[in-house]
Amino acid sequence: IEEGSKYLQQQYLNTTYELNHQIEVATADLQQSLELLEEKNIELSLDKKRIEEKIHQQSAFIANMSHEIRTPMNGVIGFTNILLDTQLTLLQTDYVKTIKSSSQDLLNIINDILDYSKIVAGKLSIEQIPLNLRYTLDDVLSLAAPHANKKQIELIACTDVQVPTVVIGDALRVKQILQNLITNAIK
Repeated sequence: IEEGSKYLQQQYLNTTYELNHQIEVATADLQQSLELLEEKNIELSLDKKRIEEKIHQQSAFIANMSHEIRTPMNGVIGFTNILLDTQLTLLQTDYVKTIKSSSQDLLNIINDILDYSKIVAGKLSIEQIPLNLRYTLDDVLSLAAPHANKKQIELIACTDVQVPTVVIGDALRVKQILQNLITNAIK
């Protein structure tokens, strides 16, 4: 019994030693894995900050360039308006109207790029003011009419009587959406 007891005691000690050793190895492996994860988290955090900074710089660059391009483009549009008020031949008037229309299209593209950079930067604000839908639609159709006429398309504003006249929204964004839809439809 004494020998059996010693044998069981030795087996118990061996098993305990082996289990403790396995626990230490597993703990060391776990600790190493945690350290690797921590390093990866730090690297990912730094990468995220670098990417966010790069996006911020790109957005700032696009916003700055859009502003720099918009200023002379508004000058071109302004001078085409002045030219249209002078005595021009029919051909010259057509040319100036084409310049004005193309300039306006380019200005709209620049504004879209600026809006995109604001969206990416999380800085696009949407106004919530009263807006007359029918006037907004008429404005967009009057801008699109020259393109439609060139393609022999007649644009007619027709809004259902159930559509409210005044809604709360962002007039500029609604105009952009309508203008994109109508321009694409004309194309």
